[in-house]
Amino acid sequence: MTVNKTNAIILAAAGRVGSNFLLSPFQSNYKQWFVLGEFFNPIYWNLYIKMRIVNLMCKHKSKAIFDYHEWLEQNDTFLKRNLALLIKGEMTYSVLHEEMQRFIKPSNESLYTTTIKFINEEVNQNTVAKVFLHNTFVDENSKHDIDVYNILQNCNALIIPYRRNALLTHISETKGKLSEVWYVTKNGVNLDKLEENRNLKIEWNKKDYLIKFKELNEGNNKVFEIYDKFSKPKCIINFEELHSHTLLKDKLQYIKSIYDKNNINIYINLDQKNSTMKQSKDQPLEDHFTNPEEFLKDLPDIPIFLDYEY
Repeated sequence: MTVNKTNAIILAAAGRVGSNFLLSPFQSNYKQWFVLGEFFNPIYWNLYIKMRIVNLMCKHKSKAIFDYHEWLEQNDTFLKRNLALLIKGEMTYSVLHEEMQRFIKPSNESLYTTTIKFINEEVNQNTVAKVFLHNTFVDENSKHDIDVYNILQNCNALIIPYRRNALLTHISETKGKLSEVWYVTKNGVNLDKLEENRNLKIEWNKKDYLIKFKELNEGNNKVFEIYDKFSKPKCIINFEELHSHTLLKDKLQYIKSIYDKNNINIYINLDQKNSTMKQSKDQPLEDHFTNPEEFLKDLPDIPIFLDYEY
């Protein structure tokens, strides 16, 4: 049996830059790839992913399961404190987010290393994880004790999704926070909310946007500093160029050409049918806002594009 030992990282400075779309080829190639999702992010989907990992460790009678003892302890506490609320449908997003914060500490570098070693050698699959900059030590306000450089030592490929239009990133993120819909797939995930989300309007606030632009600009500069130091196969996938292609097959071909050009050994099935869908629609910028006049007044004075070019 050939042992798979490819571990890829999709490292994004922020959300809403196309990272979920980049995960879809891995998800469709489930026999070769185990998708670790946002392994270091305290989101509810990680409960499913990590329980699936624990289940596999039980199935393989792996000693690696003992490294999950702290995470399982936190899971027990989470269920004891919140299962009744979940069953009654009374669990609010803010409470869930606060409760999920307790899983940060056991989602550390050591657990990641144990997990990819187990999946590579005992399950015989490659792994891919999506990491946001705020999941790592480079964010001074982060509660994480994760060093992104240590994580990358275990990886054979680094993929950077980059969206240069900071204004559209900000609009997309603000809508996501308001609707709590972060992705839509062709096979039905949140598909019923797509039209409502596309017509959603938000309030324009110049001060909030300028704060966000500074955060995005500094975050991207840090990501590309990390990128420059990474000595193994790596690539940058530009959001604007990727989605300038209309057909899914053309988008996938674009990704494949970048991987091939940069010696990243990741198979892309050009005939895959499912992927995440673009949630926004083409419309004048001011139509995103409930106060379009105020936005148009501020538009000439705000930066739109991030500094980094490659």
